[in-house]
Amino acid sequence: MHWILLTFMSFNAFGQVDIVFDIDWTLVSSVDSFDSYSSRVYESLGDHYRLTDGAQEIIEDLLDEKNIRISFYSGGSEARNLDLLNKIKLSNGDSLLDISYKVLSKKHLLEVSTDPKLKFTQRLKKDLTLINKDLNSVVLIDDIKSFTPLTQRKNVIWTGKTFNFQDAFKYVDADHHAKTELAWIKDRYKLYSGHSKIKDALNMVKNQKISFVDAVNRSRSLPLRSAHRLSRKYNYLNKIKSASNCFLVFGFK
Repeated sequence: MHWILLTFMSFNAFGQVDIVFDIDWTLVSSVDSFDSYSSRVYESLGDHYRLTDGAQEIIEDLLDEKNIRISFYSGGSEARNLDLLNKIKLSNGDSLLDISYKVLSKKHLLEVSTDPKLKFTQRLKKDLTLINKDLNSVVLIDDIKSFTPLTQRKNVIWTGKTFNFQDAFKYVDADHHAKTELAWIKDRYKLYSGHSKIKDALNMVKNQKISFVDAVNRSRSLPLRSAHRLSRKYNYLNKIKSASNCFLVFGFK
């Protein structure tokens, strides 16, 4: 009995891990046109999207880990999702579509209610078992923390509040605009936070007999650290510190 239990735990700890990225307001943000930020803006089916800072390098870094698969799950149309992912290239020339394990779209959402009074994300949910039936081994990085069935909320790495893109912070008294420089920075560099949690969780899994999802949830209580290469490169923590007099926002001491 003990031998069987240890084998099962080892499989959970070191088996396949799936990282799933939301697209809209996580991987990309909607912008008006190519006029600004053109080096990171892509057109797809008549709309324009700015790729979130660090997205390509973070995905490349995750792909360097053994047993990690990258997927995308968006409530957008399949045609748009496939077209957009095919246009975003990694440093080796592969597109995000090329490296994808799965790309799921609006037609793959789980309908949990037909009540027209409810919001889109309340009626339809992202079922992560379509990516991996073992929910101990899959996480979703998303700007909406409740876009999965209730039983899969622990599988979500929430990116935080999102705002209309600005290349530099400027106070705008309007909805969907960051009201402070700290909020703007946290939104612009949000993928580094998720990346840090994933890397911390992977280190836990290598050293402890716990599942990947349990490790991710333990990592939520840890302060963001500058130990990871991408955090150091973009000096993410120092940018946040310089924008706030309260370093305790991310657990700084």
